[in-house]
Amino acid sequence: MKKRKFLLPLLLLLSVCAAFFFNFYRPAPQPAHPANPPATQTVLVGGKDLSRYVGKPIVATDNKSIREWYVANVSSIPQQLDGSLPLKERARQAFELRNKYIREARAAMADRITAEELNKSHPVATFEDFLRLKMQRKHMSEEEALQDIIRTAPITNKNVNKSFGL
Repeated sequence: MKKRKFLLPLLLLLSVCAAFFFNFYRPAPQPAHPANPPATQTVLVGGKDLSRYVGKPIVATDNKSIREWYVANVSSIPQQLDGSLPLKERARQAFELRNKYIREARAAMADRITAEELNKSHPVATFEDFLRLKMQRKHMSEEEALQDIIRTAPITNKNVNKSFGL
């Protein structure tokens, strides 16, 4: 009888320890870091897989390779946004990521004449100016314009893509 009285508390203690261990010592899933977007994302442009460029530094400096790098990284913006942020901050984050990729791509271009032409024909605006212009041009409320900034952040200019051979 003494063995049973000892065995029941021991089993109870073991089950509590096991529950504690499995609930508190399980490794937490790690969110994607903005500098390292998920590697599993496939980026297809014209049937060509550009995933190898996502989150990687620019290596080749010819116009087509630079544009492929830019398109791949801009396409990964939705996966890099912090969903816990308020709408305006998420829109600002999408806007800033896109402009970061624009600046990096243009700075890395060996063809400086084309880079300067892009700077003139497609200048980088401030977030506030971009938001205001989007609201005016598309007749949107601020909330609609913020949602549109997030929605369109991964979409690149088809005419520029075509001019670079994509």
